[in-house]
Parts: sequence; structure tokens; C-alpha cells
Amino acid sequence: MFNRIVVPLDGSEAGEAVLPYIRELAEKLRPEIILLQVVAPSQHVHTVGGLDYVHFTEEQLKLMRADAKQYLEKASKKLTGIGSIIRLEVKVGDAAQEIIKLADETDTNLIAIATHGHSGIRQWIFGSVTHKILHASNRPILLVRVPGVKV
Repeated sequence: MFNRIVVPLDGSEAGEAVLPYIRELAEKLRPEIILLQVVAPSQHVHTVGGLDYVHFTEEQLKLMRADAKQYLEKASKKLTGIGSIIRLEVKVGDAAQEIIKLADETDTNLIAIATHGHSGIRQWIFGSVTHKILHASNRPILLVRVPGVKV
């Protein structure tokens, strides 16, 4: 049923709330698991004139990719002993677009993601990675709501 699962992680403990569910699925189904972290190519900076978009240098991106890879290696240890192949992927770009693109390229059967459940004006202005994936992907999605987060 699920032979390949993409698990996007954002580097936070809350984002890792999905890992126990992945462990349970993997112990039964033995899918390939792709742990993914997407590095943003730039950041929003508040200035006197409003909100500016500042691109990172190649050197900064190189360091960020290395940090992301190290984080994924650490996160993957929470899945040791499950009998599945675990692949680590670091991409640069828009998180939602890169998650959907990887899921399509690898013919993924499931995208499993933890969500903070943000809503209201913040999501309206910035959008939500989870919201974008839900509306743009044609893959099944497992959402794990992170408890205790209120916005």
C-alpha cells in the first residue's frame, strides 16, 4: 500500500511529532522513507519600507544545506531498527513546492507532515506549507496535529 513515504521536517521538535507515526507504519509496511528538509533560498526582512526579500549567498546556502543534512541524520536515528530504507534529502526552494516535486519525482504513496494548525491572519498573509500541500498535491497526506500550539 505505502512503499514510499516523504516526511518533510522543518528542524523543530514539533515537526518531528510525525516520526512516531512513521515508525509504526514502517514497522508494519517496510516502506522506503525519505526524510526531507527544504532550505529557503532567501528570507523576509522587515525594513522601514516594508518587507524585503533578501537572497542568501552561495556560501550561506552551502552551510545551511550542511546543517540540514546533519539535522536529518540526527532525526533519522529516531527511526533506527524499523527495517526500512531511510533516505535523506535536502532541497533549496519553496518548501511546499519542493515537497510536492519530490513526492511526484519519487512516485511517493504518502506525504506525512506535522502541522501546527496555525490559522487566521498569519496564514492568510504568509500561507501555510501544509495548506499549500493539501491543495496542490495529488498524493495522500497524513497530518499529525502538534498538540498545545495555539495561535
